[in-house]
Amino acid sequence: MTDFSAELQAALGPGFRVLRELSGGGMSRVFVAEELALGREVVVKVIAPDLMPGMSVDRFRLEMQLAARLQHPAIVPVLGTGSANGLTWFTMPLVAGETLRERLARENRLSIPDVIRLARDLFEALGTAHAAGVVHRDIKPENLFVSNRHLLVADFGVARAISQSTSSGDARLTGVGMALGTPAYMAPEQALADAMLDHRADLYSAGLVMYEMLSGALPFDATTPQGFLSAHLSTPPRPLQPLRAETPAALAQLVMQCLEKEAAKRPASAAAVLERLEQLSGQETPIAQRAASVPSRRTPRMAAVGVAVAALAFVAYRQFAAPAAPATRDLVIVGAFAHQTGDVSLAGAVQQALRIDLGQSSRVRVPDPGRVRTALRAMERADTTPLAGAVLQELARRLGAKAWIDGDVARAGSGFVLTARLVTVDGERELAALRESARDSSAVLDAIDRLARSLREKAGESVQS
Repeated sequence: MTDFSAELQAALGPGFRVLRELSGGGMSRVFVAEELALGREVVVKVIAPDLMPGMSVDRFRLEMQLAARLQHPAIVPVLGTGSANGLTWFTMPLVAGETLRERLARENRLSIPDVIRLARDLFEALGTAHAAGVVHRDIKPENLFVSNRHLLVADFGVARAISQSTSSGDARLTGVGMALGTPAYMAPEQALADAMLDHRADLYSAGLVMYEMLSGALPFDATTPQGFLSAHLSTPPRPLQPLRAETPAALAQLVMQCLEKEAAKRPASAAAVLERLEQLSGQETPIAQRAASVPSRRTPRMAAVGVAVAALAFVAYRQFAAPAAPATRDLVIVGAFAHQTGDVSLAGAVQQALRIDLGQSSRVRVPDPGRVRTALRAMERADTTPLAGAVLQELARRLGAKAWIDGDVARAGSGFVLTARLVTVDGERELAALRESARDSSAVLDAIDRLARSLREKAGESVQS
């Protein structure tokens, strides 16, 4: 056991046994550990030590909790997070199969049907996350796993968690690369460090992944991080079909559209890409079948954990797929939360948590972020306009919502008080008013969770009645 492994073992405590280290990335070191209570192997990703001095552990934990709310068979779930002895980490299942990077290293390029099938899984996962307002920011073959002929996406929310919990403007973020994205797969707006980038950055990165699966290479000749950043900003990507003539014209066109430099010229959403991929595939594999299919073989790097992964995938499927069709659910807008804490990002985290939780309700739904942006532009408002007051009320009316939610986050001694209101779209009737308190920053996560559960229940009851 290396010195760092021994240090991690001491931090994890007696509940885990560190087994081995896997190759990691700029923002983390990756280990396999046995979770002794459950007798299963998990992946432990330890945040790079050079990021830790400027990191808010509480904020990192909060962001990872938001990521853990995402539920879909194609999303590798976050199992837990922790911090001790100067180390911060999160855990995830040890996925059966191999990374897409390993698959590409072995085969160079994939068959057309395989590309379409894996891309469908990728865009299904992205669509689920984007609907909840979560942008991955680091889609690349190393974060994608191929398991039983299907693809799973890992590390949702990690890039945001690092950037949100580390001091603003910290030069180390740029140094490690992954906190802001990986240069070879970074959208032009990421290369420009655009703080307001949206889901279309993921579509660009996913387009690069599809291009590489089809051609065995990336569309630029760059070899250095600086070269890739420059290419994303100014170099047209090489046309795909000359590199692989049998690529269907519609598929090549879709990939190249995802690689447009201007975000507005890319497909409108992951759902729009998925629809075109399904037309190309000619058949649709039921998502329940994907969730229930788990391999039992082993590969050099990733050992199978069949029963555990099957259970996790099935739970994710039941929770994701069980709600009634969106058309039967009333629309609720989650507005901005006022803050009296000196930390505007905390209020934003509360809003994000509620969006994710309500987005998975069987009784109400929240609008896709793209719809919100479109409506704001129709109102002649900037995309970044806070959803509060008259803006929130008009937005709810334009989108046909039944109600909206707002509230605030305030200090109470060393703790916090979170309040939320559920209000009819005309602003005339308050359907519910809720309040939760946290004794200190470490308890904010639990308070948000209680508030989200209560709002989810109240919204379903009050809006439909």
